[in-house]
Formats: sequence, structure tokens, C-alpha cells
Amino acid sequence: MIEENHKWVAESFRDTLAGVFGGIAAVYSTQPLDTTKVKMQTFPNEYRSVIKTLSKTFRQEGIRGLYAGSIPAVLANVGESATAFLAYGRISSGVQYLTGSKSHQELSLFSQAICGAGSGACASFFAYTDRVGKM
Repeated sequence: MIEENHKWVAESFRDTLAGVFGGIAAVYSTQPLDTTKVKMQTFPNEYRSVIKTLSKTFRQEGIRGLYAGSIPAVLANVGESATAFLAYGRISSGVQYLTGSKSHQELSLFSQAICGAGSGACASFFAYTDRVGKM
């Protein structure tokens, strides 16, 4: 059994790991549509509809063509998702402590919104820090 004062380490690891797998799942479930969007924007005369673009890409390039560019997308998305999940878990624990709630399910809708807003702010800050410096 994990000691009570080290429980936060296990919870943080769990939340981060969930974010990593969530980020991977998000990219691979949407990558064919992203590839389609890019082709339609880049070659508007050649690719005029989503269905035709998907089928033409699949016929010419196979399944690998639909998932072109997925590795950079995964690398970009995993860090943001992991940060968001970790931040949500830690902020939620803090709000539970402050409100005296025993579980996340006991938090009010407003408290859950605070957790989500804080999580999004943390993920945005860490994911886009490199872009802020370029402004």
C-alpha cells in the first residue's frame, strides 16, 4: 500500500499517463480528417469534398497516406494533454482540500469549472510558452 503522504505522486503519475494516452488517442482518431483538411486547403482545385479527398488519398497512398504527419502531431499534443490532465488532478485535489470534499464527485459544478479553467490555463501556458517568446 502506498503511504498516504506519497499518494499524490501515484495520482500525479496516473493523471500524466492518462494525459499521454489521451493525447495519442486524440491525434490518431482525428488525423485522417486533419490530413484531408490540409489537402483541401493546399489543393482546392484537386480536392473539392471531404469524402472524395479521403477516398482518393486512401486509393493512392493507402492507410499510411491518411496518417501522414501524425508523429509530429502526437509529439505536439502529448505534452499539452499530459499537462492538462496533471494540472486538473492536482487542482482538483487542492479544491477538494479547500472545500472539505472527500471526492471529486462531491465538488460543485462551479468548483469543477475552476478545476477545468485552471487546467486549461496551465496546459496553454506550458504548451505555448515557446510561441509567446516569438511575439
